[in-house]
Amino acid sequence: MTVARRALGPTSITSLAGWVVAALINTLSIALAAAPRDDFLGRVVHAGLDLGQTLALGVVSAAVVGAWLRWGSLRPRVTYGAAYLAALTLAELVLADDLQGAADRFGGPLGATVTLHVAVALLALVPVACFAAGRALSRLGRWSFAGLAVSVLLFVGNFFVLENGYHGAHAYLAGAAATLFSASLLSPRVERFLEARVRPLPALVVLGVIVLGAGTSVLVNPPSRVRIALLQRDTAFLAPWLSTFHQTSGRRKVDIPPGLKPWYRSRAKRRDVAPSTPPLLPQGPIVIVITIDALRQEVFGPDGPRIAPSLHEMRQNAVYFTQARSFGSDTRFSLAALFTGRHLSMLTWNFESRSRPTLELDTLPRLPELLNPHGVATVTAVTLPDMMVPRIGIVRGFSEEFRKQEDAGKGGTRQAIDNAIERLKNHGSGPLFFYAHLIDPHQPYQKHDKRAKSPHEAYLGEVTFTDEHVGRLRRAVREFGLAERTVFIVSSDHGEAFGEHGLKYHNKPLYDVMVHVPLMVECPGIRPATVDAHVSLMDVGATVLDLFGVPRPGYWMSESLVPHLRGEKTDPERPIYMERMSEQAVLFGDGVKVMLRQKPRSEEIYDLRTDPAEETDLRETLRVEADRRVALARAYTKAHATKSLSVGSDD
Repeated sequence: MTVARRALGPTSITSLAGWVVAALINTLSIALAAAPRDDFLGRVVHAGLDLGQTLALGVVSAAVVGAWLRWGSLRPRVTYGAAYLAALTLAELVLADDLQGAADRFGGPLGATVTLHVAVALLALVPVACFAAGRALSRLGRWSFAGLAVSVLLFVGNFFVLENGYHGAHAYLAGAAATLFSASLLSPRVERFLEARVRPLPALVVLGVIVLGAGTSVLVNPPSRVRIALLQRDTAFLAPWLSTFHQTSGRRKVDIPPGLKPWYRSRAKRRDVAPSTPPLLPQGPIVIVITIDALRQEVFGPDGPRIAPSLHEMRQNAVYFTQARSFGSDTRFSLAALFTGRHLSMLTWNFESRSRPTLELDTLPRLPELLNPHGVATVTAVTLPDMMVPRIGIVRGFSEEFRKQEDAGKGGTRQAIDNAIERLKNHGSGPLFFYAHLIDPHQPYQKHDKRAKSPHEAYLGEVTFTDEHVGRLRRAVREFGLAERTVFIVSSDHGEAFGEHGLKYHNKPLYDVMVHVPLMVECPGIRPATVDAHVSLMDVGATVLDLFGVPRPGYWMSESLVPHLRGEKTDPERPIYMERMSEQAVLFGDGVKVMLRQKPRSEEIYDLRTDPAEETDLRETLRVEADRRVALARAYTKAHATKSLSVGSDD
């Protein structure tokens, strides 16, 4: 066999075959997946692009193998060495980000960086081992079918591991499975069949068609709805990287409407904001703030009274904000915004741990540190100890802390509320700020409801358990005769997903299932009301300062909710800003929400007035108006975000 024929021979052909199988399995899964019935064309385009992009990986693989056969050495040691170097380079490119969080946690004496590179070096052996195993099985005749079967199982299993956001790991696993499949085909029988039946010219024609389709799928900038559908799938291997290169509009200069201009001005040198007058509370006010981890908006839906009766009782006596948004989709950044009054990109983060950045370098005062000089006792019952340690630097400055005991289980909610009740029982006449973050509804759910048949039911059981203890605290306040000077503020750090947008749990893109949270303020002497204005979890910190009569720092981005408690009108054009690493969202006063992602690059626009579930992306439909909205969102980000952030948090 000539060298030229080797380059287009069985080894090159079979190296493409594994990716053909991966592409067909992906296409079948897209066809079977749930999708809007009226978007048949969108599904066809989605399937076609996914097919072509997956085949593009096969084309590259076949080209590399063909080039090696044409110009490289065929000695086994050299071949395996080159394969390992190629696998190592690929692993460094696609696995480093996915492995960073684990390396930070388990780095041990080696440190996170060394642990990361050791893990990458070990994982680079996997494709090489798959190739060696496939070649060995192919030489055993019928045993080659075992390699083919295992590779198909790996392709299918790829849909069910590391869900939501680990595109690099999924691409790498698919590459290993494709290598095993291709190597298992290289039996003498298959080689003889291909030698006898495959002719160079027809093979080149077929390969040309595949290359043309693959190249088109890589180069085309898909419609927004298709791009989002691709990005939501873990097995759309190239989509996250291609989205970075498909330049979109929205970067032009834009005229800021007069009603929005006040919100786009820098607050860096603004004077402190005086508290509102007259004060809402009598002497010695008590303000209790409770954030319940991952509390979904559904808690106040039709089944809410059964799920959370205490919270529903509170709602009947409170000012309830129907359109509250958390600052982000994870605890770390939402609480940082609440306690500092600033966007996460305005703060000084330490990225020594890339997956869990800390704020110990940020010198701005936290909420308790602003209250302490004014004679306010600041107390917290900690159920999330890792978030409260000085190194994290987010929730600091409390004059008193109650930490859960090691044997208190995951949540420690019962113990935290016991401590709060005891502290209130012994409290005198002075002002008091009490804060608790209750962790029980956070995944994994402990199943306080032992009958739970699904993660969602287990989650609701955790909400019911937490609700019971919030109710205990409210009853204690009444029993101690403190109700006339006590304010309850209850909200959540973020939401929780159970399949919406193909997502699970939290720390995911800023869809409303992640950021639309309950928020209510129960204040003595204030008439219960429902407020539909857009507000932010950030506003809780400003509200606490206002209730205690403490000026708010001028550089804070949050607004006090006290005017809403008084029944006063506020600016309806205020945009609500949300942020996570490499992603921002702006909710405009008219209900239009713009989501901007840098990694992977995409833009989405939803009208929450008519589409609260965010099912219809208007990025292409609105055209010129969409460009204007995206430009307005980018202008807000540029006006207030001081740093570019591009790594993720997993809290």
